[in-house]
Amino acid sequence: MNEISQAAVAIAVQANVPINLIGEPGCGKSAFIRALGKALDLPVEVFIGSCRSPEDIGGYPLADIEAKTITMVPSGIWVRRLIDAGKGILFIDEISTLNGAMQAATLRLIQEGVAGDVALPRDVRRVAAMNPAEIAAGGFDLAAPLANRMVHISWGVDVGVVTNGFLDEWPAPEIPHLPSGWPELRKGNAIMIASFFKRFPQLVQQCPKEESKRSEPWPSVRSWYDFAIPCLAACESVQATDEVTTTLLGGAIGTGAALEFLTWRRQLDLPDPEALLNDPKEFKVYERMDKTFAVLNSVVAAATRRLTKDRWTAAWDILSSCARQGHVDIAAAAARALVRAKTGDMPNVSKQIEPFVPLLEAAGL
Repeated sequence: MNEISQAAVAIAVQANVPINLIGEPGCGKSAFIRALGKALDLPVEVFIGSCRSPEDIGGYPLADIEAKTITMVPSGIWVRRLIDAGKGILFIDEISTLNGAMQAATLRLIQEGVAGDVALPRDVRRVAAMNPAEIAAGGFDLAAPLANRMVHISWGVDVGVVTNGFLDEWPAPEIPHLPSGWPELRKGNAIMIASFFKRFPQLVQQCPKEESKRSEPWPSVRSWYDFAIPCLAACESVQATDEVTTTLLGGAIGTGAALEFLTWRRQLDLPDPEALLNDPKEFKVYERMDKTFAVLNSVVAAATRRLTKDRWTAAWDILSSCARQGHVDIAAAAARALVRAKTGDMPNVSKQIEPFVPLLEAAGL
């Protein structure tokens, strides 16, 4: 229940990223989720999988004779209450007590919010909690496909908070609230991660060889795209501390990959894309191709956020400069994105676009 973990959980829940709280019995995981739901005006629906069967999630067949169809419908009032509310937190407690069949049944529920053939409302967040498998009641390690569908956050005890709660009353959690426009920051963070892959391609997908490590967070295309990008964007939107950002990113892709990325990003020192759009002649190709790739894509992202005739031309001047210095491949992704973003009448840039014509034609643009 320390401040870093609280902030990380609150940010992930608001970003609609599935999370898994890991902590010893009795350390306040469930209590915090209930308090968080109250603070965010989200009803909390508790689901204990250890006393359920896979069909309670995957659904029982319901026939429609007239339509000649069979629909898989999950049992239990929990689904109906969440659908009626249109929002909420589905709290899957004691997830480490689920056997293999139950873990398989929860895969789509946790990642997509779908139980059987029933899709929960988009604003229903999924939160799991568990004791470490070695001390859980009849505990199991999480299978790799399940572990890779959540951001894992360690949960401990803050003695100061406990003391105050015993002597007075438990305070409502102080949490950061995401601004409405936070998803706009996803694109910039996606560009940074894609640029990072240019330097460290081995970290795109790295399922641990040790079976015991597969229950922990590890980098995959899914965990980077579905978890790392929104978590980084959400943290940026509230100016979260480095500790909170590291907690969320490490919980998504593993501590090693997270520290590698954050160190790389800190050392990159990118120029301001707006300055380059104002004066394209300031652009230069760096020795590090991952840095050049990041600069080009950040320029295009900036240009397309407020696309004018001058910014359209300036962006193409920059891409053309890179291509004519022998790096068409590095600028290709940015060129495709810029073509797709074109709106209305824009100046003729046939000269600048010439080096990219074969690539654009191959992409059907």
